[in-house]
Amino acid sequence: MCNINTTDMAPYLGLYECPKIGLATIHQLAQMLNEPVHRLAFVDEKRLINMGLTHSQIHCIQRYVNGIPIPFSLPQDTLFVPFHDSKYPSWLKQISDPPLFLFVQGDMHALETAAISVVGNRHPSESARKMSYSLAQSFAQQGWVVVSGLAQGVDAAAHRGALSVAGATVAVLGHGMDYTYPQAHTSLRHDIIGNGGCVISEFLPHQSAKPYFFPRRNRIVSGLSHGVCIIEAGLRSGTMVTAQHAIAQNRDVFAVPGNVMDEQNWGCHQLIQQGAMLLNHADDVFSCYPDIENLRQSPNNIDKQNIKTLTQNLANPRLLDSVGHDVTSVDDIVCRTQLPIAEVLSQLSTLELSGYVQQTAGGYTRIKGRNYV
Repeated sequence: MCNINTTDMAPYLGLYECPKIGLATIHQLAQMLNEPVHRLAFVDEKRLINMGLTHSQIHCIQRYVNGIPIPFSLPQDTLFVPFHDSKYPSWLKQISDPPLFLFVQGDMHALETAAISVVGNRHPSESARKMSYSLAQSFAQQGWVVVSGLAQGVDAAAHRGALSVAGATVAVLGHGMDYTYPQAHTSLRHDIIGNGGCVISEFLPHQSAKPYFFPRRNRIVSGLSHGVCIIEAGLRSGTMVTAQHAIAQNRDVFAVPGNVMDEQNWGCHQLIQQGAMLLNHADDVFSCYPDIENLRQSPNNIDKQNIKTLTQNLANPRLLDSVGHDVTSVDDIVCRTQLPIAEVLSQLSTLELSGYVQQTAGGYTRIKGRNYV
């Protein structure tokens, strides 16, 4: 185990654990106070109260800088990369709710190389699995880093496709570094690290996988990438949440068409209808980026009408109506909507991304002044 540099970690950990304050709010608070994020824990208490924080929230934010020991150590060969660090991925800083910090295993250079994400079904058809493998292989051969989520199915095929030609690939975890999920991908994780790629997480090392961690993880997958390739996605799948993140972040979206009789392809078809680029072959991606050397300058622009349309189609007004301005638990939302929990979590992630709700300790709250249209 590695000891953490308390000076770097303490100001962030209090913010990370502060109840009823989401990441976007934290970054907005820093902007309004004209302070770097890592200095919020040292801001005068009166200024924080004037911004609407409670005494208990301020105590939480300041407790680690005031001497409370950090309750974990880093796994071996793990780097702690805070938001203010020069090694923090520059493109990830440009999204609305960037992680306060990252834990990284492997070569961090992979996080500053032109990257493309490949994501999709966890239980794909054989053709989708082969497509994922082949696309990632082609991307890696052209010098792209392939980003995915280490999940079974399309994700794993993408990582393996890049590795098959000695390419670098980045795995974004939906849990802390102490775990590998699924456990069967332990050797794949080692291969990623051993071949010039890296494994990253925004979760504390001892945090195990939770269903609501994965939609949150997906914004990092898209945020690290110039474009996102979607392979076999149902209309209400987690992959569609990744597509929604990508659109909101001004990343390109590519979607692979499939059999119209198979519901696993309907999400891809909807994305194509709404402006995503149809993806038949890696050349469809390469034709959009003729100059790979300049891809890291700034995110591309994307049609804002597509963002509005996709948000309207993916988010469920009935679900939004079930979230109050006081904290509403996920169980209560499931009970009120009578929707499956997987769909509820997916829709909540979409609504949070669109600025209608925010995740808090114990559930979600409706953001005042936002009406769903």
